[in-house]
Amino acid sequence: MVQNLLNDFSWQGWFLFFAAVFGILHIVYYVIKYFFGHTISAVPELCVILLVKNAEDYIEGVIRTLAAEMVLGKKNASFFKLIVVDDCSEDATPKLLELLSREFHFLHVIRMSKLVTQKSPIEAALSVCEEDVVCIMDVTHKTAPQKIIETIMFLINKSQQRRSEKVSAINNNRDEA
Repeated sequence: MVQNLLNDFSWQGWFLFFAAVFGILHIVYYVIKYFFGHTISAVPELCVILLVKNAEDYIEGVIRTLAAEMVLGKKNASFFKLIVVDDCSEDATPKLLELLSREFHFLHVIRMSKLVTQKSPIEAALSVCEEDVVCIMDVTHKTAPQKIIETIMFLINKSQQRRSEKVSAINNNRDEA
């Protein structure tokens, strides 16, 4: 029976069959997307810039604590970018930042060179920042690492709250329609 059905189909029949299946799957996809699939883009919306120099004593702890806070607090780091600009450190800071940037996807490191003075550290960071810059912290002077972490976590929490409000507003508009 199936063999007869397969033999009866010409190439036009097969084309129509696949077009119909594609159309049905396309409709199902858009119905599911309409009811369940409104997502906020994974493009980072929050950008924090840290300017550091000779920060080997605390920078690894700050970044690891931020990562742990996001995991333990179940924060979504996909909307967060931390740009650390190393302003010609003479200690182990560049090597630490390089290793950390491989480990954490939210971390972007810029190493300033003494030879290149065309851009300031802030200009270098802003040139790679595609989202809203919420905070620029110059921690080249002794800043308490815990204060850096608290400030960044505050910004992350506020940004997530704003994102949740956007999703709620979108869902409310969808329910009203």
